[in-house]
Amino acid sequence: MKNSKTKKTTEGGQKISNSRRDVLKSMAAVPILSAIGGAVAYGKKKDEIDAITGATIKYDPANISELKGEVPKAKIGDHEISRLVLGGNLIGGWMHSRDLKYVSALSLAYNTEEKIFETLLLAEKAGINAINIGFKSNPVLQKYKKISGSKIKVISQVAPVGSQTFSEINKAIDHGADILQIQGNWCDWLVRDNKIEKIAEMLGNIRSQGYTAGLASHTIDAIIACETEGIIPDYYMKTMHHDRYWSAHPKENRVPYEVDGVRSPNHNKFYDNMFCLFPEQSIEFVQRAKVPVMGFKVLAAGAIKPYDGFNWAFKNGADFICVGMFDFQIVNNVNMTIDILKNNQKRKRKWYG
Repeated sequence: MKNSKTKKTTEGGQKISNSRRDVLKSMAAVPILSAIGGAVAYGKKKDEIDAITGATIKYDPANISELKGEVPKAKIGDHEISRLVLGGNLIGGWMHSRDLKYVSALSLAYNTEEKIFETLLLAEKAGINAINIGFKSNPVLQKYKKISGSKIKVISQVAPVGSQTFSEINKAIDHGADILQIQGNWCDWLVRDNKIEKIAEMLGNIRSQGYTAGLASHTIDAIIACETEGIIPDYYMKTMHHDRYWSAHPKENRVPYEVDGVRSPNHNKFYDNMFCLFPEQSIEFVQRAKVPVMGFKVLAAGAIKPYDGFNWAFKNGADFICVGMFDFQIVNNVNMTIDILKNNQKRKRKWYG
């Protein structure tokens, strides 16, 4: 068991050096990153051909030079985090796509390792300094940080593996994660299956090793049950979106814990189409929470327009939002976040963090 925050190893067990010399050697071995870094640092002229992709049809997202300012930051534990956090599903390839069969394959084809690194560099340049990832993406983030010298904060999701309750916790620490968070579907399943004590054990283990411990959930019933048992994390991560979009199934047909359950062939029931089943109950819980709250799935996996989803989550109590983004969406999303946080006058809950 590794219990030091400073000891980080590669997959092969070798110590990582963050020295300038090692970073430069790595950059020399991967010359494309130097080109990417330069493009991100200085921005491309609007009419300049994209030399990396060679695209014949050009999408014209906002240029890095068009940023409206700096993304506000706040603290989770001892870590200062941008209030807009990069989501890891697009990098990991876990795409919610309702009944569309090609979306995950398309995402994986687009987000090559080169494109992932380019996206991360752009996000950091735009002021996003944290990413929330699935456990399996830890090696990719470790490699990126070693090659680039990045200081991006990595929030790693962890889950129990059979009888090895703490194995992913220890491996995430070995990979250099900064913050550890119990994965949302696992929180739901453990509460549903009357194994809530495992959540308390995992949070305790994370904290005993000196790390900030988060708890995520799709189902509001799960974190309410934890709260009732006195299980309070350092921060919550909760799905937060409204249900005013076409593919949301009728409220009377929604069942707690169905988000990670069976997909029904009935069009009026769950089929990978909702992630915050009971928005009103979620708002009520968030309003009384005494620790920071990070909203996720705020766009209902693409069914809600960004401004609407971002504004709804912040207005209803989220202190941070976690959003999966392709590279061409980053600058626009950062600008929207800056505008919303500057003009959000209807929020009732005080800001945490």
